[in-house]
Amino acid sequence: MKRFALFFLIFPVLISCQKDKVDLSNQGNAAQIIGDYEWYESTKGVNNSIYQDQTNDRYGMRIDEKSRVFIFKNGERIFKGYCSSVSYINNTNLWSLYVKNKNESQQLFYENGVISCDKWPNWGYTNKWLKK
Repeated sequence: MKRFALFFLIFPVLISCQKDKVDLSNQGNAAQIIGDYEWYESTKGVNNSIYQDQTNDRYGMRIDEKSRVFIFKNGERIFKGYCSSVSYINNTNLWSLYVKNKNESQQLFYENGVISCDKWPNWGYTNKWLKK
C-alpha cells in the first residue's frame, strides 16, 4: 500500500518536469529563425577556409516551429536537439540561441538569414549556414 501511495505522490512531479524549450513562434521576431538552412562555408583564421563546393558532403539544418533543431549530413540526421533559450542582442540584428540535447549543447547566432556556430560541420571553425 505504501508503494501505491508513494507512486501517486511522485508521479505528478515526474509528469510536470519538462524541458526548458522555448517556443520560437511566440518570441516576436524570433519566428524569422524558423526554417531550413544549408551550410556554405567554414573559416578559421585568415587563410583557412572550407567551402561547400570543396567537399562531397552536404549539410543541412532545420529549425522547426516547435523549436526543434536537426542537423543533416547527406540527408541523414546526425543531430536532434531543441532551442533552450533565445535572445535578441540590443541595437544589432543578431539573435543568440542555445541548442541542446541530452549529450551536448551549442550556441548559435542568427543574423539576416545566416546562422553561425563553431561546431557543425567543422569543429573549431566559424561555420555559416544560409537560410533557403
